[in-house]
Amino acid sequence: MQKSLPNKRQIQKEQDDAFYLIKQNKITEAKIVYQNIILNDPKNDSAHHMLAFCYSLLGEYEKALDH
Repeated sequence: MQKSLPNKRQIQKEQDDAFYLIKQNKITEAKIVYQNIILNDPKNDSAHHMLAFCYSLLGEYEKALDH
C-alpha cells in the first residue's frame, strides 16, 4: 500500500501557525510544530529552515546546523 502524501493545505496551515507562535515569542511551541511537520513531510525545506531558526533562537546551535 502506498503511503499517502501529506495534505499540503494542512501543512501550510501548521507552518502559518508556527510562524505566528514565533512572532509571539513562543519558540519552543513553534519548534514542536516544525518537528511534527518534518515528521509528516521530511522534504519540506521551509520547515527545516524554520526549525533551524527556532533552534538558533533557543541557543541550540549544534541542532540548528543539522537542519
